[in-house]
Parts: sequence; C-alpha cells; structure tokens
Amino acid sequence: MIRKINPPEKYIELLNNFCFKCERTFQSLEASSKREMREVIPILFKKWYFSSVMDNTIISPANILVWESDDAGDTVSFNDTDLCISGRKSGLFKYKLKHIKIKPDDHPFIEDMKALIEFSTPYVSLDNNGVLTEKDRNALKKHLSLTDNYYVDYLTAICLKLELLVKMPSLFTETYCPAPDSDSFFKASGEEILQDIIYASFEICSGKIANDLILPVSAFSPTIISGYFKKCVPVNEIIKDVYSSMGFDIEKIIELGDKVNLSLEDQSLLSSVNYVGHLIDKWFITPLSAYLRLIRPLYPLTNDLTERLNLIADIFTIKGYPDAEIFNPPNLYSLTPIGELFSDKERYEFDQTIPKDLPKVTIYDTLSNAFMTDKFHYELEDFLACSR
Repeated sequence: MIRKINPPEKYIELLNNFCFKCERTFQSLEASSKREMREVIPILFKKWYFSSVMDNTIISPANILVWESDDAGDTVSFNDTDLCISGRKSGLFKYKLKHIKIKPDDHPFIEDMKALIEFSTPYVSLDNNGVLTEKDRNALKKHLSLTDNYYVDYLTAICLKLELLVKMPSLFTETYCPAPDSDSFFKASGEEILQDIIYASFEICSGKIANDLILPVSAFSPTIISGYFKKCVPVNEIIKDVYSSMGFDIEKIIELGDKVNLSLEDQSLLSSVNYVGHLIDKWFITPLSAYLRLIRPLYPLTNDLTERLNLIADIFTIKGYPDAEIFNPPNLYSLTPIGELFSDKERYEFDQTIPKDLPKVTIYDTLSNAFMTDKFHYELEDFLACSR
C-alpha cells in the first residue's frame, strides 16, 4: 500500500503555480491540441519538479520536499510528488497532486506493473512497437500512478522485457497475455523486483540508443549503462563516451560552436550533440528518475514554464512531435535512498541537500517574490477556487 503524506502548505502553493500556468496555456489552445497537451503535462511536471526554480541553485521542488521531510533514522524511503490531470471541471482541467512516501516494498512502478498484468487478463493487443491501443492505454491510466503516454509505454516495455507478458497465437493482431508465472515474480521482495526492473531498463536504454545512433550494442551495453548509474557518472561524461565509441572527440565538436562559418557537415555534427543528449534523457535519466525513482536529477537553468508550454502547444498545433522539447538532459544527478541500494560506494558525489538550518521563510519568501506579482497572485487564487 502506497502511503500518502501531507506536505507543508507553502510547498503545495509552489506546485499550484505549475498547475495554474498549465491552465492558462490550455485556455488559448484548440480542442485537438488540448487533448494532446493534456497527455504530456504529467511528464512536464516531473521535469519542472526536478528543475532549479532559481538560477544557479539547488532549490528545486524535489529538493524542497526532501528538505521539508523528517525521516530521521529511515534510510530507504523518501517523499515524492506526482501530478495527474483529468477531465474538465467548471471549464478547467482537474489537477491532482499526489504526495507519497516511496519505499522498495511500496513502490508505485511495481504496483503499476501489477495493474498492467491484471488489465492484460485474459489478453491485450499491442502494435508492432509493443504499444497498447489508444483505447486500452486510456483505460489503463485510471489504475496507474502516472498518466502520461510515455510512462504507459515504458511500463509496457518493461513487462515485455521481463517476459511478464507473452505473445499468444493470433492471425491478425499482436496479442499478449500474462505469463503463467507472472504472479510468482511479484512474491519476491521489493528490492529483488527492483533489481530485475533496473537491469531490464538498462537493456531497453542500450537497445534504443544503439539503434538510433547506429552503434553496436557492445558500445553502449547494459553493463556500461549500469556502471554509469552505479557511479552517478555526469551526463557530459556519458555523451563523451558515446562520441568516443563513434570515433569522435567531443571537445573538438564543441569547439565548432565558436566558428562563424560552418560547413553543412560540421553543422550536422554540432547539432547531433543535442540529439544524443535528448536520447540519454529520454531513455536513461527520465526512466530512472520520474518512473523508477532511483535518481534525482537537477536541471540547472530555471525552467521558463510558460515559454516551454507555449512552445510545445505550438508543436501540437502543427501536428508535430514534442519529444525534443520534453527530453533535454541535466548534467548532474544524485541517488535517492532507494537508488543507493543498487549503487557503488565509490561514485561521483553531487550533494543536492538544502541545509536543514536554512530558515524556511528565506526560501519561500524568495520564491514568492520570484513567482507572485500581485496580479498573478489574485489570478491564482481564482483558479484554485474554481478547480477545487
């Protein structure tokens, strides 16, 4: 049973700021774009949640919640927040913030795997990419902790990789059902189950990145990825290794950015760095942080939420794909208490701990000054009143 927590009111006010800005963006969209935008809000929330809300600081919503927590003596749990978004109420979408305590034996991802297995009984149809039909995906979301499409697809991929879903004979569709021994998988301890999930996630990451970059799997193997995780290797070092495996010196590629006139080949090479970073965030950082809750990244530059929401909304308006805007990597990350169960003692240390003796009024007043103009404050109050 996932235990709910009650975080401080000031922390909740900070998160309501995100919901309000989302709703302001929704109000200017066409109906079709609203539906698509709604699907990405939960993962955008997690990106914002891990972002510094003040330039060049470690003050992110995730770190504030850890700072506010009183878990003395508890070394294998931590508090976390998710956002789910559902149908409209009083003309507004309904935003539900879920504040929960994460433990190995009470882990949302494991509970969601169970929900998917139950949903797949007696069978479920997947496309050639292992993705549920839109109808089934939307029906399943009602039983999950997170509701963005990326999460549902990743959850399905993990169950397929662990062979908890097996293919059935079928003439016209890809049909799957729970494996005969799927129940026994969940009888192990949470730590043992997570160990299997983690390795499956490394296998997925290896296959996706190697395939997209046309690399031999050995150049970005699950074992190599496991080493990055266990040692908390910074993302820029991972990118450096990827380019080395392709025979390129990343430092020389970055130096191209100082040149005025670049050849088309050099332009392509320089822009490829962003694409590699995008892949690492999508298949390594995001699954291990937002989904499996093993690492806590810090996106160091203030996430201009309104600008980002409008940009993604524009992409949906022209029927484009927003992945490149959603998945952009941080450089540094640290382990959560659960992640530490599976890590090496010798690793890169990135301390995101906000000092406990820092006065709370200092942080919250500074954030209030940064976010709340008088006009914004009154509009936010109106929004909260309508959405309750």
